[in-house]
Amino acid sequence: MEERDARTDEELRGRRERLVGDLAGLQDFTPGSFQEERLACGKPGCHCAQGGDQRHGPYRSVHRYRSGKTVKKAVPAHLADEFRARCARWDAFQATVGEIADINAELSARDLERRSRPGPAARVAAGEKGGSRGRTSSG
Repeated sequence: MEERDARTDEELRGRRERLVGDLAGLQDFTPGSFQEERLACGKPGCHCAQGGDQRHGPYRSVHRYRSGKTVKKAVPAHLADEFRARCARWDAFQATVGEIADINAELSARDLERRSRPGPAARVAAGEKGGSRGRTSSG
């Protein structure tokens, strides 16, 4: 069973507004994950065959899953810090949008619960007629 958020509707709406405002600062992102790795070339006599820090690199790249495939783009060393930060903003963007979605789901569930309760307002909204049972019109 899903746990309910203890915040009030107004608190949730306020948080959502702040999150939407935060999105503007996250617009300059690169979707994907920044990777830095050292590789062995596979030549038996090479220094990299010993492993550890003796491997070649570091090689930097951005990995992105798209259309069922992982796409890897090399990042030159002089751009590494910039693209590391851009990918970090992508992570922050996803987390922010995810929290907004969670808030919207909670508010929607509460609204649905409130509006689904039987009562005069719900019956009128559903198009049901009110009045006494058993009364007939004599017209």
